[in-house]
Amino acid sequence: MKTLPLLRLVDRFSQRRYMRLATAALRSGGMEIDGQPLWVAPSIYVDSKEQGIISLGHRCVLSEHVMLLTHDFSLDRYSEKMGIAPSDMEYETKGKIRIGDYAFIGIRSIIMPGVTIGDGAIVGAGSVVTKSVGDGMVVAGNPARELGTVESAWERNQAQWQLKRRRP
Repeated sequence: MKTLPLLRLVDRFSQRRYMRLATAALRSGGMEIDGQPLWVAPSIYVDSKEQGIISLGHRCVLSEHVMLLTHDFSLDRYSEKMGIAPSDMEYETKGKIRIGDYAFIGIRSIIMPGVTIGDGAIVGAGSVVTKSVGDGMVVAGNPARELGTVESAWERNQAQWQLKRRRP
């Protein structure tokens, strides 16, 4: 989304105003948006403008440098080398990506084609998510693996967190 980095200056003054503008830009770029995402960083990378191939849920968060990859051409090289496909044709696979309500995608994570991140799920920083993540689950790693539930992570770590007012 080439428009989002241009809005970074707006975010310095008002996260709410930035998100209103960012949401409009994402919709015009073909994303389906259900409700109002809490935060979509200006540095996210989206590889498709195909209408509806990516959907974002209510109050979800996409951190800095998250990549949403909706297609893959990697096996095309093999098919051409082996003579399976002529050089003027290419093999491609595509898949929708859905980020659920209240889901959190950590910095520099990559979401691969066909993946759904369930409602309330957490994807740890730097993860490569190749399979769908269930509602309320925590995943991390490359490839991402289940670490447990958000509820158990909250119970283990709640004492380390402080409540503060959101930016306006």
